[in-house]
Amino acid sequence: METVMNEIKSEVYSWAAETSQEHVAIEICKAWFVSGECSEYIKLYPMDDAYGQADWRAINNNRQKLFRWFDGQSARAVARTRLLRNAILTALPAERRARVSGDKTTYLLIILTKEVSRIITAALLQERDMSQQINSLRKVLDSLESSISGVDKTRARASTKRAETRQLP
Repeated sequence: METVMNEIKSEVYSWAAETSQEHVAIEICKAWFVSGECSEYIKLYPMDDAYGQADWRAINNNRQKLFRWFDGQSARAVARTRLLRNAILTALPAERRARVSGDKTTYLLIILTKEVSRIITAALLQERDMSQQINSLRKVLDSLESSISGVDKTRARASTKRAETRQLP
């Protein structure tokens, strides 16, 4: 369980480095509030005021709390992070969520979609050297093919074992 939480925290920190801690905190808090989960250990503030305007003080307080809990090694910090696990996974972008869940095929399909999108954009903008994008796409396709064939081989082995056990007297 600890290694999974460490992987999730690592993805959160990578995501925060790409966007910002504020953005990550807003998304996690939204997911927490939408989920309807309640806990006396998780005290997060509503992020908009009575007029629907962003309450930056609440956003900043939530950001500080969340990242303090992620950094913390105390029993309370670890417990709070575990309670937020579902909200964090819900808030993570699809690519990061697939990577954390270990769903290699979904992760590779997401990467493939991005690479194809880049190639289409490059073609529409009439870029001259598209070889780098095409090579990147080939690598993703090769990885996806090996991932899918690995799944097919595993399924074939499982169905062979089931067939063998049925034939035994």
